[in-house]
Order: sequence, then structure tokens, then C-alpha cells
Amino acid sequence: MSSAAEAVKINRLTHYNWLRDDPEYPPLFEKAKEAAVDVLVREATRRAVAGVEKLKWHQGTPCMVPLFDSKGRVIRNEKNGEPEMVPYVEHEYSDTLLIFLMKAADPKRFNDRLVVESQQYIEHSGEVGVSAAIEAVQNDPEYLEYLRCKALEEHGVTAADGDNAKSRSVETGKASGRN
Repeated sequence: MSSAAEAVKINRLTHYNWLRDDPEYPPLFEKAKEAAVDVLVREATRRAVAGVEKLKWHQGTPCMVPLFDSKGRVIRNEKNGEPEMVPYVEHEYSDTLLIFLMKAADPKRFNDRLVVESQQYIEHSGEVGVSAAIEAVQNDPEYLEYLRCKALEEHGVTAADGDNAKSRSVETGKASGRN
């Protein structure tokens, strides 16, 4: 907020006073924030989809490559016959920005949650997530039995141990009262 206040030559506290005291200011400020977010989303999309050109460096100096004409021939300096050299530039895309844009666009498909059949949500971040999900399921023997029976059912196998509850769970898809 400090740089924005400085840009319009007001004290940054003035903004907060206007938010508190001027009923017309908060909706205008929200519109300005939305416009700023739109600019950020457009830039993130450009970097993720169109990419950016990056100059490549080696030991503090730009990497140089020969310049080619439209037919793929090296262009040479008329004076000394050496190849004309230009900085080496690579076109890079941001996979990270693309991931964030996908998550924002369709959170049901691209979120960071693992949905377990009991409709319990286990949030994860990074390496711990899958382990936490497995641990949560392993600590529920009834649910493990239900999952075992569902897996057997999907492969057309019935519980062979003669246990009526297990056989019933294969037929109905239920175990220990769970749906």
C-alpha cells in the first residue's frame, strides 16, 4: 500500500481513513483491486502460455551464437569473414504459473485435496500429503475392509472366506454401515 500511496502523493494512512470514513471509497477500492488482479492474471497467463525470452549467461557473460539468414546459412562479417554473433536467447514457459491458473480456473479438477470415498477431505501440501492420506486410511480397519471389498467387487470376485458380512459388503458395496 505504501508504494500506491506514494504514487498518488498521499499518506498511506489516508487510504485507511477513507476506507473507514467514506462510504463511497470501499467499493471503488474493491474495483481497483479487481482490476489489479486482472492485470496479474493476464501477465501470469502470458508467462505460462506464451512464455518469455531469457538471455542465457555463462560465468557472467552472455552466451553468444552465430546469426543465420532465412536459408539457414551463417551470416559473416564483411570485413574479417568471422560469423556475426548474437546473444543466445531461450524461450521459457512457467509451469508453476500454469498450475496455479489451472487450480484457480477449475478447483474441483486441479486442487490439492485427496478425496477418499467416505467423502472425507485430507488436505496436503508437498510430500506429506499422500503419506497422511495413507495413514488416515490405515488407522480405520473398517474402512480398509470396505475398500478391500470394493476392489474385489470391481474385479468380479466375491469374498471367499465365508464371512457373511464380507460377502454382503461385496454385494451391496457397504461395510460396517458405511456408504
